Amino acid sequence: MGKILEQYAVIGREARERIEAAGHDRIEIHIGNATCENAAGSQVVRAEFEKLIEASGRQDIVIKQTGCTGRCSAEPIIGIVEPGKAMYKYQSVTPEKVRRIFNEHVLNKQLVLEMLLDKKTTNVYDHLVTFYRNPGIGDRETCDALAVFEERVAAAGIKPGSLRAFQSSNWGLFISHTTVPYYMMVYPEQTLYRIERPEDIHRVVDEHIAHGRTVADLEEQADP
Repeated sequence: MGKILEQYAVIGREARERIEAAGHDRIEIHIGNATCENAAGSQVVRAEFEKLIEASGRQDIVIKQTGCTGRCSAEPIIGIVEPGKAMYKYQSVTPEKVRRIFNEHVLNKQLVLEMLLDKKTTNVYDHLVTFYRNPGIGDRETCDALAVFEERVAAAGIKPGSLRAFQSSNWGLFISHTTVPYYMMVYPEQTLYRIERPEDIHRVVDEHIAHGRTVADLEEQADP
């Protein structure tokens, strides 16, 4: 299997391990500690979070130290990870912003939309789905994955605004698997599925999207 598939499988496995290690009930606040982050004020931001956590008396909120994000113009950048959810990142955080993020997001689970990193819309999705189409297979030999997905989502009664799906390209995924028509990545779980036929998409929608159950026999695994 190519390196790209191995990386996706490792990312998905690590995400699931982090959720399991957290006991499904711990909230993590990720704060950068690189030179650029510190110069932008991350230590002051961290101190403010520490004060708020102590004042709250909560034992399930922890601070995690991270490295450079590579986004100097947006630092300090803060990541909030709730159990079973994708990380949300806030940009240009100050002590004043910390108070809003802590009270609204950490304590009350309400995103502070105007502070999110690179946020261009007010929509918040439960799932993001990306279909990667094999460029080496002709249109007549594959289904329209997006159309099949959207039809199944509607049939399953899932709210359209609760998820977003789109199609992209990734040659690396198909280097060692030239006959696979599609790969399907589901966030926030970061699960990569091998899609051979429309029925595979139906199963992912019915089991994973609707009920949060991984479809184990379709999940792409890294070689040992």
